[in-house]
Amino acid sequence: IDEASQVELRDSIPALLRAKKIIVVGDSQQLTPSRFFKYQNYSLEDPHESLLDLAEEKLEANLLRCHYRSRYRELIQFSNFYFYQNNLSVNSPSSTSAIERIYLSNGIYHQRQNKEEAKQLVEALIDIVLKFGATKSIGVISFSIQQKEMILTTLDDAMLKNIELRDAIQKWDSSLEPFFV
Repeated sequence: IDEASQVELRDSIPALLRAKKIIVVGDSQQLTPSRFFKYQNYSLEDPHESLLDLAEEKLEANLLRCHYRSRYRELIQFSNFYFYQNNLSVNSPSSTSAIERIYLSNGIYHQRQNKEEAKQLVEALIDIVLKFGATKSIGVISFSIQQKEMILTTLDDAMLKNIELRDAIQKWDSSLEPFFV
């Protein structure tokens, strides 16, 4: 559940009851929506203002250390200093982007997968490994299980041919931030 600091606990219960697993994502430094005027029986004593409040109390937390939403470093600099103790890596036009978008003019999306996209993604991964080794953490997000499987198959084929790629992925897998697709 993304933006969990904005989700009231009572509104999340149906999704939580149906889920086999959950990932709760949010920022406790964001201002939560006020419920004061929304409910007649609202209590200022309620310990959880949002789903994130409860999740922070009951679940293990991981801090994402890369801020990628602001186009300019100055927009997040104040918050980074006062709320995040300068722990955020702030990407801006002058820094390396955490997210790279590559347009594929020849990619064909068929049966929930795109072969060309998987191939280009693995080629980009090889470039990153050659440039940085396993010093950067990397995750790949796909829009379907079928595409994930195609990426993993393409990656497996590439690892058979590229020992440096295989070694880097094995190194990531044994780290605190394992590689994932």
